[in-house]
Amino acid sequence: MPEEVIAGGLNSVLKYVQERQNIRPVGLRKLIPKVEEQERAQSDVAAMPQGLSQGIEANAIAGHLLGSTWPSIAGWTKEHPGKIVSPNGLASDALHEMKDNDVLMRFVTNAESGFRDMRVGSQAIAKHFINAECRSRREEGDKVLARLEHLLKDKAYEVYKNNPESYLLAGFITASDITWGLFNTIPMLYRRRYGKEITPEAYSEIAVSAKELALSMAGLNLELMTVVRLEIEGDDYDRYSDLLEMQNLRLTEHNGHMGINLTESALRNIVSRYEFKGQLREAFGMADQETLKSGCPALFVSGQEGANVIEDYFNWSLSLVEKYYFPTLRE
Repeated sequence: MPEEVIAGGLNSVLKYVQERQNIRPVGLRKLIPKVEEQERAQSDVAAMPQGLSQGIEANAIAGHLLGSTWPSIAGWTKEHPGKIVSPNGLASDALHEMKDNDVLMRFVTNAESGFRDMRVGSQAIAKHFINAECRSRREEGDKVLARLEHLLKDKAYEVYKNNPESYLLAGFITASDITWGLFNTIPMLYRRRYGKEITPEAYSEIAVSAKELALSMAGLNLELMTVVRLEIEGDDYDRYSDLLEMQNLRLTEHNGHMGINLTESALRNIVSRYEFKGQLREAFGMADQETLKSGCPALFVSGQEGANVIEDYFNWSLSLVEKYYFPTLRE
């Protein structure tokens, strides 16, 4: 593997891996509207292209459902600016706003616990509106669903009909775990490199790079995204604890600007895993077979303020960091 690939960081490695493994985008942005077209269809003529995998069809369905759910989630954040709900809402589906002073004290007492509460609280908000949207669809009856039953693969249809809530919420939890894991890790990386506490200005600068990292991961197929995520988190990472430091990230400096990227060893591990995958594909006579990737559906659903749902969520989450965490850095 050329050393310049590693020197180029994660995006360089991802480009290298995807080219070698013949991974190509499927064009999910164009497929998501096809689901709505299929819902409205009065005949059994399929609007969705034939030959798609179950996973890609399911992602197109998820994108369609997210498109009708996200405005409600984003609407709540606008109606309750700078607010977060109790993490208990993830278990009860009830939204109880936390008082500003209570949230602030969580960060003052233990920043890691504060980041965790933000992560779980945001998941509770998403769960509430995802459940409401899916209940509404069920109450409308099965007429719309019936139009899809014979046109989509069994697994994709079952996701749509029986349990879309868990499918959507699982994707949201993944996005929030990554986002808040990055937010929690930034001050730890800064402290380790510079031997002092991070400033709000430095945090905001590094967060720009963190968003780029999150968006890059969202554009991958599930298998490659999972490999990248595991490499970032490290073997001892516990995403359910307060201590959410991602172990294989490092701070970078380029042209006077700070950023975040993976360690060299993590980048090499990503490549080696996919070199092994390529050997397996060759052994089974699949070396020339194209692998399609859809990417995260949220990347292809328009945001209320950002370009897409992922940007919307990241920007809203960062606004909570600025409100509740930044004041503790000025003490």
